[in-house]
Amino acid sequence: MELVTQIINRHYREVEQIIEPLGGEIFKFGGDSCLILFPHITPNDKAILELACNQIEARAEELDGIFRESYDISFSLHGSLCWGPVNLNIVGDTRYHLDYYVDGKTISRAYELADMGSGITRELPDIDYQIPAETALRKRYLIPARSFLPEVLRQSPGTAPPSASLRNAAVIFIRIISESSHYFELEQYDHTYRQIQRMVDRYGGVINKIDYTEKGYLILPVFGAPILHPDDIERAFICATRITQIRAPGVELRIGINYNNIYTGQIGANKRWEYGIIGNAVNIAARLMSYAKSRQICMSGEIESRIKLKFETLFLSTTEVKGIRDKIAIYKLVKELPEQWKQYEQRFESRPLCLRESLLEPALEQIKSSSEALITIKGSSGSGKSYLAWLLCKQLEKSGHSFEIFHSDPYTRSLRLDFFYHSIRRKLGIDKLSLQFEEFCTWMDEKQIFYDPELIKLHLLSPEKLSPARARAEYELARNTFFDILAAIYPPDVCLAIDPIDGYDPQSLELIKMLIKRNLGSSAKVIVTCEQDFVWQSDDYINSSCITLSKLLPEEAGWLVSAYLPLATNAVKEELHSLSEGNARFLTEILKQIQAVYPAATDLITPNEIHSLKARGLIPDRLENLLITTYNAQAAPLQKVLSLAAIYAVPFTASDLHEAFGMKNADKLMEELALNGILEQVDLRPEAVYDFSNPLLKDSIYNSILLADKIIYHKSLAAFYETHSDDPKATELAAAHYIRTGDHRLIRKWSLFLAKHYYSIGALELSKLYWQMLTQHTAEAAELISAKLYIAEIMLSLAENDNAAVELEALRELEAQPGALRDRYYALWAMYYSNSSRFPELADFASSKVLQIGDPALKIQMELQYLEMLAAQGKTEEFQSRALPLFDELKDQPNEQNRLSGVIAQSFINQGDYLSGYKYYRIKSALAAKLHDPIGKRIAASGMGNALFRRGKKDDALKLYQEALEIAERSGDRNGYSKALLNIGTFHRNLGDYESAQKAYEKSLIVARHIGNLMQESIIIYDIGELHSYLDQHDAALACFRQSLEIAERIHDESGKSFCYDAIGDNYFKRGQYAEAKATYESNLLLQQRINDREGIAHTFGNLGNIAKMDKDWDLSREYYNKQLEILAEVGDLDGSGRAWFNLAMIDLETSLKADARNKLEQALDLFTRCDASYYIEITREQIRALDQ
Repeated sequence: MELVTQIINRHYREVEQIIEPLGGEIFKFGGDSCLILFPHITPNDKAILELACNQIEARAEELDGIFRESYDISFSLHGSLCWGPVNLNIVGDTRYHLDYYVDGKTISRAYELADMGSGITRELPDIDYQIPAETALRKRYLIPARSFLPEVLRQSPGTAPPSASLRNAAVIFIRIISESSHYFELEQYDHTYRQIQRMVDRYGGVINKIDYTEKGYLILPVFGAPILHPDDIERAFICATRITQIRAPGVELRIGINYNNIYTGQIGANKRWEYGIIGNAVNIAARLMSYAKSRQICMSGEIESRIKLKFETLFLSTTEVKGIRDKIAIYKLVKELPEQWKQYEQRFESRPLCLRESLLEPALEQIKSSSEALITIKGSSGSGKSYLAWLLCKQLEKSGHSFEIFHSDPYTRSLRLDFFYHSIRRKLGIDKLSLQFEEFCTWMDEKQIFYDPELIKLHLLSPEKLSPARARAEYELARNTFFDILAAIYPPDVCLAIDPIDGYDPQSLELIKMLIKRNLGSSAKVIVTCEQDFVWQSDDYINSSCITLSKLLPEEAGWLVSAYLPLATNAVKEELHSLSEGNARFLTEILKQIQAVYPAATDLITPNEIHSLKARGLIPDRLENLLITTYNAQAAPLQKVLSLAAIYAVPFTASDLHEAFGMKNADKLMEELALNGILEQVDLRPEAVYDFSNPLLKDSIYNSILLADKIIYHKSLAAFYETHSDDPKATELAAAHYIRTGDHRLIRKWSLFLAKHYYSIGALELSKLYWQMLTQHTAEAAELISAKLYIAEIMLSLAENDNAAVELEALRELEAQPGALRDRYYALWAMYYSNSSRFPELADFASSKVLQIGDPALKIQMELQYLEMLAAQGKTEEFQSRALPLFDELKDQPNEQNRLSGVIAQSFINQGDYLSGYKYYRIKSALAAKLHDPIGKRIAASGMGNALFRRGKKDDALKLYQEALEIAERSGDRNGYSKALLNIGTFHRNLGDYESAQKAYEKSLIVARHIGNLMQESIIIYDIGELHSYLDQHDAALACFRQSLEIAERIHDESGKSFCYDAIGDNYFKRGQYAEAKATYESNLLLQQRINDREGIAHTFGNLGNIAKMDKDWDLSREYYNKQLEILAEVGDLDGSGRAWFNLAMIDLETSLKADARNKLEQALDLFTRCDASYYIEITREQIRALDQ
């Protein structure tokens, strides 16, 4: 290969000496070929071109003689000469390097002529083509040559080129094809190339060449030259898979990848050369590419053997490549395997099923069905949950279902959003988010995900910059965006297996449950394993089943023993069942140990043999002791690797152990441990990632490490993480390892750090975990009480009201200890009463304790809770008498003003004062804008829209509803987006545009189900039912109301239940089924009285008045309407009071009391006018005019 390169370079030098004086230059090298351009030649210079060709041909003949004599190698050339316009295209991202290619019809014709025979074929037409001035090459377009070199090759002028070498390298051969034209538009090519360039740079490769040849547009990335990595094959292959996923509309990508020998070094002449590669790796990769179809990867056996752990491949055929003796096997990439699928197969494929068929049959039937299925496998550690999950996934595979397995690790249970970070790393290659954030945003843009970049950056990269209040307010927005990202990564029809689900952190669990709900809605299957009950608000219409695993029964243990020890006696089966205590995992390990030390396949095994093995220590009495014997049998260097891996806790690479602990040559030791079956390769990043084959072995080794060594190792690892500022989880990992030292001082320090950290970013479940940890490791009384108060506060924030009350009751002694802690204690009791809707207790507590609170902020918080309670109860007069002055007092506290302004606004709207309601919603809008609170802005826009709509300003109302929709869309507020659509749907419904209303409702419902908001889903279905009622589609309406009611009952939404009962009663009323309507209204009245829904009670009195009126029971009807009026006057509902007076007037008309009727209509008109209810103003005036006539 080195000799061939010398010959080629000699030829190039000779060519350069010929063409340079004639105005030509070599533009591109292609191994043993080159492209020569004469940029300023015209057809009038034919003689110059002929001279160049003749001299090149003559010099080639001379070189043939020289090479035959010197090397016994013949030398010949074939080529062509064409004249015409060409396109010089400069592409690439300057952050990496620029590159160029030349294309056009003239180039294509040159390649056609070059294949016609030996020598140089000429074709010079008598055409004088003038290049347009705007596209002609001019000096001002010249770019420094260094811009075209990758960073690793940029050198100062005058230094020597990289030295030549023979080496193995991974070569990716890419052909890109425009689907719309033979030639690429420059922008389209550049867009595609930049994405490929980014991927190659990310994984440590170099794009050695781009070109346009007779084979089309080619791109040649190389891994292993000039920079060598031990995992170049893995890097190249993962890069190739990422390239197939790039977004390049109208572009085909065909990829061949190979690992073989190449020559690298200077290829070219004296003045013009390239760092090039030639050799088998390139030629084979090119042949492999020819077998690939669009977005496909074909590979050689050298590649396939290194990636089959993670990818499924298909053997296609063999092929011969010129110059290579053996045939080349061709494999096609089929798909990426589910995570750790090979490990599951290796662990379980030979294991027998020891479970009664009756337990498994329902789940197998669900797998075979065409509908959705949620299968839960519950059991203690070692009961066989993972095995059963694998078995069901095998059935999914046989049924043709695509599926994903998510394997959680208990060591990452305390890491926020671990599932999210793991998903974007594994599926998108985003492993350093701080450095790849721009790329991440580009991907989200391509997937049309609505998001706020600053919000996402804060929550993922700089959560410590968020205030606790802002973190909680914005977390729903951020979480919905995280879910949208996961929803784009995992298709809705893919089946999911989560093993185990209780190994994830709380925020990951939220996202996983949302993903489960979305995929179940697309008829996917979901398999979940857990030790504790899987808390899931499952829809009753979802097909679900639960398999509960317990200790093996003697018969089941016997089946397992027989599978491993076919000649074991019944007494042996009984003894081993007793020894393992029915734990399937322990029993399996015992049986594998017996197989290793006893010829169990060919010899009878009795209790005597078992006793002998136990006496020799070959069958320990505890699983941990059994596993540790494997560790003790390893050489000291291997034991060191296993100890460090047990400390590291999560899957690891050789680089991880080197960087964290300074361990050298770990890769070879890890390979040996993998061959011994102790470690297994679980991933490619692209470096090989390993983990323990048996998770229990990791625990056993960890428990055997001396405490002093543990402290040293954990401190070393924690210090390592503290230096990794580019990893958003690094600080959390550092703290977690400091805590695992067992040092009380460090546990106290870092549990306090994590408790505050998670609290400040809204990760409340994790914060509670570390506050609880702190209570066990602090000796300071004030710190202990403060931690317990935080625990109670978080419980209240998570609606764990009963648990919070227990915590608070245990701190009663604080009532006698004035100060900051007592202030917080009182504020939490107020929060508890508010959460529990115990309004009388809240009123008594607030009035008696608020004056004792010294902290102004807590005093205001308690007052706001009390005011919200008053508003909820409809105590308008007291609410406004306290809220309006307080609002003015809060002028320097915009957060509190923002909170209160919305409550005041809605209070005014509830009482029919739409002008005042609009005013305060407008104030809220300004405050929200100042505070960068998109949810507040959206709520204000919707509230102003409602106020204007009720005043009859429909066009202005619609604009505000649409503004709310746009705000929600821009900020990624899926919940707000659904609510804004709901408002728009109701707007269209009330105007009689039922088709537009239906479309808005359906879209709102899709979004609500997408994010798993059951309350919003219930409300939308209710409003769809209302729409059916408007259309007199009473059966369809009733079905919707009942479905909405079912959801409200499931989520304990008492107010929602009341609305549904009311609508169901109205449905009966409209059908003329007055007895059923009355019974429904009366049941609803009991519910409303129980939850103290004053406005609801008033509304139901009105409904019962309508029933009495239909029965012509005028006295009872008046009684109900007067009760309604009394409550509405109390809560200040002008609009509702007006309608009650109107109904009373109608009874007076029915009973010929026209004068009384007119007085009541005047009362109604006055109320409608005061609240600007234009629709009711008009119908009331019509009634008065009719009476006057």
